[in-house]
Parts: sequence; structure tokens; C-alpha cells
Amino acid sequence: MRWCGVIALVCLLGCCLRSSSVADATGAGCIAGKVRVLKTNESVPFALISIDSIPVAQADSIGEFHIHGVAPGLYAICAQEDGFVLRTLDSVLVTADSCTCVDLHMEPEVIEVDGIPISITPSDLLHIVDTQAQRQLTSETIRNLPAATIYDILRQRGGVVVR
Repeated sequence: MRWCGVIALVCLLGCCLRSSSVADATGAGCIAGKVRVLKTNESVPFALISIDSIPVAQADSIGEFHIHGVAPGLYAICAQEDGFVLRTLDSVLVTADSCTCVDLHMEPEVIEVDGIPISITPSDLLHIVDTQAQRQLTSETIRNLPAATIYDILRQRGGVVVR
């Protein structure tokens, strides 16, 4: 049991050191951060991250991003996602052998359709785990389905294509 604690501590220390420095021996730096909604602080998943107008990364499912191998200098960092106003941070300083942390706070974009204001929040977006849920059919469920063959059963399931 004590070894589990030691291993967990070593892993945690490794993660902290990895995020605070760059393992790149060339003297490059990195940029890491999180994309959030301005007023609610919710994560904005899968936002496109650009450095000086060049797309270089995409935030993950919880809005975090890491860009390694960035040459030292001043950069404009931009986050872009459907339903949000483009967010740019100018003059982000990247130094050699270190990681610059930035948080990009995006404002939901409000559009009007027939005079009705519409905006999107992260809770309205489709989450990747929702699309990968596994569904199981029990033998009891199969017996009660109005189907004669396995193909009839599959045709009744959402997201299944039978050819």
C-alpha cells in the first residue's frame, strides 16, 4: 500500500515538472493553458488555438491545450470556437526552456434569427463521451422486440447502419 502512495507521488511530481518546463533541449519554450467561458468559467472544449494567426493546436475535451517547441519571442495567441467571439491575447512572451501559461476567456456569440437572440453555451454542445456510450441489449429486450432477424433488431437501433 505504501508503494502505491510513493508511485502516485512520483507521477504527480513528474506531471508538475513537465508542465512547468520544456523537455526540448533546443532552448524552445511552450505555451499551455485553458479555454473558458468569460462569465461562467466553464471549459470550452475543442477550441482551435492559433499562434500569430497560424492554427497549431486544439484544446481537449476539458478546454486545456499544450503547445511545445515554440521559439522564444512575443506572440498573439488566439482561441476560436463555433458559437463564441474570437479571443486574442497579444504580446504573450515565451522564454527559452520554460512554459508560459495563458487562460483564454471567450464570450458567447449572440446572433439574431428573425429578431430572436440565440447563443450557445458549452452545456449545449455535444460532448464526446455522449457519442461513445455503449448500449447493450438483454435477451429479454430482444425477445420483446418486434423483429424476426438480427438485421431487423439492428435497423431499430439509433446510429447503426446495416448494408
